[in-house]
This record gives sequence, structure tokens and C-alpha cells, in this order.
Amino acid sequence: MIFEYKTPRHISENLVNADEDLIAGCADIAQELYPLTPSQMGVYLACIRNPQGTMYNTPCCYTFSKTSKINIRTLISSVEKAVKNHEAFCFVIDTATGTPMMRRRAITVDIPVIATKDTELASAKKAFVKPFDLTSDHLFRFVIFETETAYCFAMDFHHIAFDGTSAAVICNEISLAYNGQKIEKERFGQFALSLYEQRLEETEKYSKAEGYFDNIFNGLEVSSKLIADFQEDKTVENKPCKRFTRFLSHDLSNENVSSFVKAKGITENTLFLGACEYAVAKFTGQDETVVCTVNHGRHDGRMKNTIGMMVRTLPVYTKFDENAAVADYLVSVENNLRASIKNDCYPFVKLATKYGLDTDIMFVYQSDTFNSFELAGETLDMESIPVNSAQALLSIMVFKSHGGFEIEFQYRSDLYEQETIQSFADMFVLIIREMMKKSKLSEMDLVSPRSREKIFEINRQTETNCDFSIGFIDLFHEQVKLRPDKTALVFKENRYTYKELDEITDKIAKYLRDKGYGTEDAVPVLVERCEYMTICAIGVLKSGAAYEPLDPTHPSERLQFMIKDANAKIMLADEKLLHLVPDFKGEILKISEIASLPACNIALPSPAPEDLFVLLYTSGSTGVPKGCMLNHRNITNFIHWGHKIFEITNESATAAYASYGFDAHMIDIYPYLSAGATEYIIPEEKRLDLVWINDYCAKHGIDKMFMTTQVGRAFMTSIENIALKIIGAGGEKLVPFTPVEGVKFFNLYGPTECTIITTAFPVDKYYDPVPVGKAVDNTHLYVVDKQLRMLPAGAVGELCVAGDLVSRGYLNRPEQTEKVYVKNPFEHHKRYNVLYHTGDIVRFMNDGNLAYVGRRDGMVKIRGYRIELTEVEAVIREFDGIQDATVVAKDKPAGGKYIAAYVVSDSTVDINSLKRFIAEKKPPFMVPEAIMQLDSIPLNVNGKVDRRKLPEMQPAAVEA
Repeated sequence: MIFEYKTPRHISENLVNADEDLIAGCADIAQELYPLTPSQMGVYLACIRNPQGTMYNTPCCYTFSKTSKINIRTLISSVEKAVKNHEAFCFVIDTATGTPMMRRRAITVDIPVIATKDTELASAKKAFVKPFDLTSDHLFRFVIFETETAYCFAMDFHHIAFDGTSAAVICNEISLAYNGQKIEKERFGQFALSLYEQRLEETEKYSKAEGYFDNIFNGLEVSSKLIADFQEDKTVENKPCKRFTRFLSHDLSNENVSSFVKAKGITENTLFLGACEYAVAKFTGQDETVVCTVNHGRHDGRMKNTIGMMVRTLPVYTKFDENAAVADYLVSVENNLRASIKNDCYPFVKLATKYGLDTDIMFVYQSDTFNSFELAGETLDMESIPVNSAQALLSIMVFKSHGGFEIEFQYRSDLYEQETIQSFADMFVLIIREMMKKSKLSEMDLVSPRSREKIFEINRQTETNCDFSIGFIDLFHEQVKLRPDKTALVFKENRYTYKELDEITDKIAKYLRDKGYGTEDAVPVLVERCEYMTICAIGVLKSGAAYEPLDPTHPSERLQFMIKDANAKIMLADEKLLHLVPDFKGEILKISEIASLPACNIALPSPAPEDLFVLLYTSGSTGVPKGCMLNHRNITNFIHWGHKIFEITNESATAAYASYGFDAHMIDIYPYLSAGATEYIIPEEKRLDLVWINDYCAKHGIDKMFMTTQVGRAFMTSIENIALKIIGAGGEKLVPFTPVEGVKFFNLYGPTECTIITTAFPVDKYYDPVPVGKAVDNTHLYVVDKQLRMLPAGAVGELCVAGDLVSRGYLNRPEQTEKVYVKNPFEHHKRYNVLYHTGDIVRFMNDGNLAYVGRRDGMVKIRGYRIELTEVEAVIREFDGIQDATVVAKDKPAGGKYIAAYVVSDSTVDINSLKRFIAEKKPPFMVPEAIMQLDSIPLNVNGKVDRRKLPEMQPAAVEA
């Protein structure tokens, strides 16, 4: 098994002579040049890409007291004997033929003794680790540092000639030589291994191994890469790394782990690998994963004391059944692992090329303390010396010592914050513990008590006092009393003071009350974009009823369905739009008649917090719209939060931009008219004229505005001398940009079911990606897996929301309501007892902000790589002349997906030049296979990209 047998003794006891015909004679062939093995070639290619990196150095050291009986001269002599026993140390890389080859060379073993101070030893060890020049340097280095109190013997080997088992071999031979014992001559060295592997490629065994991996990975789209905290700087060759170690507690002692695995009939390695795979899957939000591990590669008894780059990288694929027993799962992991080892003659480098696999997550289990010296009766334990570069994005190494298990986490510090990897480490260790306690995978906790408390603390920070008995109508009435003559509402030349707005909306309320309409009745409002969007809504609300905003740009069939589904008996409408609802047989109050209605002479009700406020229809997964019911409590909570976040006072003014059928239209009305501010409505014909909007805002002193994401970003990046002071944008994922100084820009996120806005993030500088921020007041957020288990910060999962902004559910859709509005298993306070499943995939960042990843059913993967289409879009926007762009993933006729891009420019775009430009900044799988130039990107009525109106194209439609 992988690293189960790591010492020379264990290896020799568990190996048999194999592949006799292939191996025979390899060791007897003497030549000047030898081909690199596939494993060596992978190392070589990585090294030439980063020649100053040390990710393939393997430095370590051994420290012993000056009072020790160890003789330095004898130690130096012993090292020389051990090194000269192995031909892996006797070559350099030769590229004269155009193909990198191993060239034989003579070697000398130099081990200087260098004096230093105890206080400077750490720096000396760090300076000892330097890049190797593979074309000229010896592939090993030694030094003995002498301080006031101790000696430190340090050695470093390049991975192209050395691996983990080689460390065991060299340590064993140094010990034997020091103690006067004979070193067994290496029977099968690196050169013989090279010839053997070359022969192996022509065998049936090799073909069967290739077939084994083809059956697993052909058509498989899975990536186990943890989402990075930082964008990678491709210009930096040296990939910095950091590391930390976790020491497992008493309940995970050697004895307890050993007892558990014996009872389950598995190895210790399987337990830790199984826990690692499950942790990676849960941290990345997937139900399948590929984690790479390694095997010593020594399958023949003649290789027991071979030193060289023989280690095999093995991709281990696992698909999870959460209902499976832990024991059954671990057995399946062991079976997968054994099968991969059996077929490890097929090199990983070819799998990587063929299927886009990578070693982003590397797991290594090292069973015994094999890297130790037995010198002069003393045991010297190995100490690793950190290198400055990382081989993988994240490496997890499990070490077993007499004192217990240690797990070292090494990660790319240019991509990940330490808190993220610590959060993963917490989950990994917890899963090990849970696997030893729970019977099923689905029963295991995934978040440690520390991480759980961190999430609860983030949620508690949103809690504020709010008097829900005083809702919008009460707040509006207060403003009418305080400032009756102040302008409240403006559309073109039509202006209404607070008093006038109060009076005309009272007329509507009286009319509805006289007709018998009130609490829980839904009243559709079908008007063009004008002041009556606001007037009708407030009038309906004053009657105690709820309004149902209808967008006249929607198809007639959809509008009529919404009216019928709401069981509406009366409607407020513009008579010019009645042709859209020919089947409606109820009463109609035409907006042209409202002004002439009699004044209100009755007492109007004060709605209760739980009364229905608005009925908003959202798209359903089946194509049938769903009526989402928001109550007054929801809106009151939103209003009070909005006053704070947007700094709304009676001196404020907003330009209403959102479509009436879009939930965001409420942002333009209720926080402002409850604070004594003024609402200006942008005419339909001007909504996409950003210059006109800015001039209009400047003319009227408008300082705040909500826009859809694309429009808001375009406004910030294209308008000079922006008049607005605060802009909120939401509805889509925000493409990174640098904000304008002096303008506060909020990235807003929230489903309709959670009252317009759930989180907000102030974009005060360039962020990539842009977070969606922290929760609004009295809102608790949880990131969960498909089994509704809480996940820690950094982990990817579905966002669930609880609190005063969660709506009551869907009208006439009990099954759909029960599916996504569930009992909160994490808290029992009445305020948070309902949990809404958003279907959005997110993760908590370490600062408590939320990062949006995508939809649960909309994760885009190309060739197994998780791809954020906005990344491609951002690069396209950098191309000279591009004014607008959108990128989508489309299905190929033969299966799989491809990336298609639509671009807008005043001049003809050279598609091939654009592709080359993208290829310079992004990997091949992120270059669109098809690009089409359009006059404009089609938007729907809510200002979002209308993907249904994007022209069809095939991946072969445009030349590469």
C-alpha cells in the first residue's frame, strides 16, 4: 500500500520479483545517455517553467549535541559511501539532442563543516536550500553546521533523482556504514529503471493500466481545487508556500487509530485518505472528488534499496453516497486505491494531458519514522527544512511517530489565506474523528465547535431592535405630518408633495375598502412606467390589501396567469394596457379615474406585521411563475436597514430605475418615502441612457440610486463627474472594477424570497472576485451541504437564510414552499425558526463577508475545470475597442460544454486577435471556442442579460 511499507526492510519483505522479461538485462546495459522516466519528465518540465523555484528540493536536517558520541569524520565518510552506492546521484540533464536525457557523470561528495551561532542556525538552514541547476549541479548537497552547543547535519536532494523511500534508503545506509556494517550494493539503479520503464510502455500491462484509467476519467468532469482567496499572478514564477502542523489529540492516538482500522479491515492510510477525500468534496461543494496521492513505485524485490525518482502519482476518484456506512465507504476507498496502485505503470503525466487532471490537492501518508539515523547508539529524528515554493496548491502529509499522528498542511500562500487552510484542516481532523464514531457518512458533523461559534457570532452581529408594529404606512404618515409640502414623488412634469401623495393614495384605499377589499387580498397593478407605480402601490397598502405589480412588457399569457393565480377580483390599470389581460372579468379601477375619486372620509386600517404586503412573481423551475408572498414585517426590517446602509434622510433623493415587476422596485420607494426623501422616476425611454441619467441626477440633486449590476458597473466606469453619492447594484454577479473616488458603490445580493436584499458589500477598491458582503439586519446566514449540515468558513455550499426578511412562502404552492422553507435545525428562536434554501452556491470568507460562487444547478465546468465565466468576460473587456461583452457556456452536440462569447464594439473585432489576447491571459480551456460580434447585448426588462435572445452559434462557427 501507499507508504505502508516504506523502510527498506518492509519493502523487501513485501515485494516479489516481477516483470522478469522486462527487467532482465536492464542493469547490465551501459550507455552514456538514458531517457527520463515519465515521473522524472513531469518534475523536469515543472522545473524549467520555474528554474528559481525550490519546490522539488527535499531538504532535511538532523541535530545532535556536541556532547554526543557521534564522530563527525565517521559521519562524513559514511555519507560518502552511501551516496556513491547509487547511480541516481551520478547524472545531469542533457538537452543536446533536443530531448532531455540523463547523462552519466562522475561525482564527488563534499560535506563542509561551517561554524555558526545557535541564534543564526535557522537562517543558515534556510540559506542552505537553493535551486539546483539540473544541467550541471550535483543532485545532492550536504553541510554540517557547528554551533556553540550542537551539530546540525543538513542534506538536500533534487526530486528528479530522489523520493520519499529514497530518504529511508539513504538514512539506513548511512547508519549501516557508520556502525561498520556492510552496505548492500544497489541492484537496480535509476539508469536501469529508465530502460525498464521504456520497455514497459510496449506491454499489455501498460495498455490495461491505460484502459483502467480511461474507464474512470473518460467524460468525467470533476475538479477538487479549493476556491482561492486571491487571484493568481501569472507573472510570478516562484509559487510561495507556507505550512503548519496539526498534532492529533488523545482520542486519535496511534493505539485508537490502529484498533479502529483493524476492526474495519482497512489500513491507516485508507482512513486518512478517505477522510481527506471526503473533506475535499465537502469543502468544494461536490459529491465526487479526485485527490492525488503517491505510491513508492517499487514493485520488484530487486528495487528494495533503489534510490531514484520512482514515486508514482495516483489520482483516486471517489463518488459519495451519503447514505453509505462509514465502514463501507472506507472499504471502497481502499479498493479504489489498490486498483490505482495495481495500474500505476501508466504515468500520471499522460493522464494529466489526456483528461486535464492536476495535482492541486496532494495527499501523502508516511507510516513509520523511517527517516532517522541510528548513530553511536543514538536515534536522530528528521527535521524538515521549509522550501520557498509549492508543488501543489495544497499538500496534506500525515506522519506517524511514537508520540502520535501529525498532519502537515502546505499551501500556496499567494492563493490562500492561512485561515482558509486552517478551516479545511479543522474539517479534515473532525471528519477523521467522526468516521471513528459515526456509522453513516450523513451522520457526521462537518464543522468544529470553534468554527460553528464563529458563524453564530457573525449572525449575532446582525441583530438589532426594530419596532415592527410601526410599518411603512405609519412611517409615511409621520412624514406627511412633518413635511406635508415637501416634494415626495416626481415623474417628468408631474410632482406630488407628501400631502398630495397622501390624499390621492387615500382615495384609492377608500375605493378598495368600499368595495370590500382588504387584508390578504391581492390587487394587481398594471401601469406603464410612471408615477402611478408608486401611487397605486401605496393606495393598495393603505386599504390593508397587498399589491401585485405587473410589468406590461411581459407576455399577455404570463400576466393573465399571475392575475388568475392570485385569485384577484379587482385590478388597478392603465386602460391602454387592458388588451394585455383580455380574460380578466373582475372590477377595474382605471388610473385616469383615480384623481376624480371622492376624498377619503373613513378610518383606514393599520396593517399588522404579518399581513401580506406584496405578491411578487418569480420564474419557476418548471416555467410556471411562483407568487412570492412578502409581509409587512419583511418590508419594515428592510426599510430600517436601508435607512442606515444608504444613509437616507429627508434631504435624500433617489432616481427610481428598477422595473416594476422586479422586486428591486421596492428599493426605490419604501426606504425613501418613509424617511421624507424624494423619489424621481426615470422614464422608460431613458433607462439605458447613462449620460442622460447622470445629467438628470445632477440637475435635481439626486444623490442615491439603485441599478442592475451591469448598468451600475457601466455607469461607474463610463460616466465622468458622477453626480450620485451612493449607488447600489444587484441582480447578477459583479465583474470586478475600480470604483470612482467619492462615490459609494454597494454590491447587493438577495433572492426575492428574502425581501430584495440579503447581503451588501461596499466596493471601496478593486476586488477580484467582488464579495456580496454581510447580511442585512436581523438575518442569519448558513452555508450548508445537501444534507443540511453546516459548513465552515471557506467551504462551498448552498446559502440558507433565516430571519425577519424571510418571506412566508409561495402562493398556492405548498409542495414548493415546504421544499425550500424548512425548519431551522441550527437555532430555535422564533425569529429564526424558518430557514430558506436559496439554491445559490456561496462560501463565507474569513472576514465574515459572503462570496457568491454560482447556482447549485449552474456550476460551469469545462474539461473538469471549474470556470467562472465572469473571469473570461473580464479579460475580453480589456481588449481594445470592446464596449460590452457577455460569456455563456453552451452544450456541444456530442456532449460536454464549450464557452461562447458575445462582444460589442463600434468597429469590426478581429476574432482571431481577440482569441490570442485571451489565450495570453487565461489557460486554453478558458478561451471561447466561439465568438460573435453583436450590435448590443440583449437585456431583459430587469436590465439583466437576456440569454434567450443571444443568437445561436456552434463551436466550429468561428475559426480559432
